Amino acid sequence: MKKTSIVVGCVLSMGVEAADFKLTWGSYIGSVGYNIVAFCGINNATAYQVVSVPAAQTAVSLALPVSTGDIVKCYLRALRLSDLAYSNASVPVTVAASSNAVANQPPVAYHGGPYNTTLGSTVVFDGNSSTDPERQPLTYDWNFGDGSAHGTGVRPSYIYNNVGAYTVTLVVNDGTTRSAPASTTVTIGDAHVSTNLLVNGGFETGFKEPWVGAGGKTNGTADIHGGIWAYRLWGSTTQWFDLKQDVTVVAGKTYDFSGWMRIVGKTATSSSSGNYYTFKICWYDALGNQTGTATSFGTSFRDTPYTRFSQQAVAPPGAVKGRLSFLATQADGTGYIDDLSIIALP
Repeated sequence: MKKTSIVVGCVLSMGVEAADFKLTWGSYIGSVGYNIVAFCGINNATAYQVVSVPAAQTAVSLALPVSTGDIVKCYLRALRLSDLAYSNASVPVTVAASSNAVANQPPVAYHGGPYNTTLGSTVVFDGNSSTDPERQPLTYDWNFGDGSAHGTGVRPSYIYNNVGAYTVTLVVNDGTTRSAPASTTVTIGDAHVSTNLLVNGGFETGFKEPWVGAGGKTNGTADIHGGIWAYRLWGSTTQWFDLKQDVTVVAGKTYDFSGWMRIVGKTATSSSSGNYYTFKICWYDALGNQTGTATSFGTSFRDTPYTRFSQQAVAPPGAVKGRLSFLATQADGTGYIDDLSIIALP
């Protein structure tokens, strides 16, 4: 076996997301039954196999997912095909980047929302799922939507001074290119209207309360949008108001009701069948009688992935209690809901 003396690395100075490389070496081994296997590593990462060629070959071109400033190092080993055993020795090879590299691609921002909390509570935003095709480190620019100074960092925290719904926008930068803006909502409720206006952020505590109902079944291992709990409700030939939460309300005040819904196994394709799943808002007076007009939202007649639905409604005169229900009416298939909340607005 004849070894070569060569340069062991190539440092990129151009902005790329992937580049073609040419590996060259001298005579390595000429025995019948051997292949040359080239391995490459980026920034001292564990090398991975990239190509296997006949023993007589002394050059090969390949594409590697590299970025500006990356150090690429490659080496060869001889593979005996009769027993798939590698030679003991490894040999570094000349590495040179070709000119047909791909231009830098913009990063993608992900805001982690929507967010719900009450006045005075800290909102912790999460942009950790933002990505860059070239794996470059990112900087984060958060617009909190209330006219304040922008935030930075992957997980900034912020306290809003007023109740309301705000649009939060995240832009990330890979050092060369900015991402497109990614926006979500943060809803700040009035913590002083009622102690029962609880944001239920996905059953993260592992308990189904305060959502109640004999027909709703917990599912802690699958079909979850957030946290560790979700609810599922099977189709029925009758209407089920089995899954619900009641909160104390003030007549004339606006409330935001929201939840995530996923439907699977549905056969209905339109509302004409009367076969659907939906969220529903009802109001009750001090005697327990329904008052005002019930409102449905997020109605689904067919299969749907997890989707957030929300509805704002004003408590009618005489109302002291509001109820958010998940309803199946003559519905086949299975409905899943998660990340439910009821929040008072200004």
